[in-house]
Amino acid sequence: MLIISPTIRAKIGDPSHGSVTEREVQECFLNRCGRVAEDDREEHKTDPATQWFVSETHLGKLLKIVYVEDDENVYLKSAYPATKTIQDLFEFLAH
Repeated sequence: MLIISPTIRAKIGDPSHGSVTEREVQECFLNRCGRVAEDDREEHKTDPATQWFVSETHLGKLLKIVYVEDDENVYLKSAYPATKTIQDLFEFLAH
């Protein structure tokens, strides 16, 4: 189950953060190709590990989806439009 806290929902929906909707996040999970990258930067380390991927919504909007997953749930940490730099980094890391 995808869990989005009220704080994260407000953050991702903010126009300064890219105005991402919960539906767009769900679409990206459905459309991802199975590849993920792990955020191993010291200031972002979590247990379990923070993972992320770049995927398209059904309308072709490319988003970076950042989350933590346990045995039962997926907890969204962030979602925002993926820049070219993020897209290139994901292609590099996820291969």
